[in-house]
Amino acid sequence: RQWSGIGVRSILFVVVCALLMGLVLMISTDPAHTWPSTSTLWIRRPGATNPAHKKGEMWKSATGKSFNGPPPIIAPSLLAADLANLASEAKRVMDAGADVLHIDVMDGHFVPNLSWGAPVIKCLRSHSNAFFDTHLMVSNPAEFVGPMADAGVDMFT
Repeated sequence: RQWSGIGVRSILFVVVCALLMGLVLMISTDPAHTWPSTSTLWIRRPGATNPAHKKGEMWKSATGKSFNGPPPIIAPSLLAADLANLASEAKRVMDAGADVLHIDVMDGHFVPNLSWGAPVIKCLRSHSNAFFDTHLMVSNPAEFVGPMADAGVDMFT
């Protein structure tokens, strides 16, 4: 049966997607839900601490509203950096108040863009003690975890 050119399957699909999104939002805003999520793989570098793990703290937003739990973290992506000065750019954002450096790794296959690999991250690690949150946008992430961990990555998402 059709209503205004839209099939029943299409309507059911939209309703199911909306219900699933509501469930995801409910879980992600539930104070009892603990971070990190199941899509996060932790590799603990000696001495690395994640600034997101500050349980039980009170913090205030810029508008003055008080919140319980971990405050939001600032994690600028290094893709926005001047690549000719990556180490100084990383230092600049950390000095400006960033909590974490977000590193987007792209293989040119899973996504059309190509970014950096383990050798670049290893060089950057020698210039920074920042927490490296690395987002793998690659076709075979399991192949990247070992070399990236050895290069100094702290967390994979």
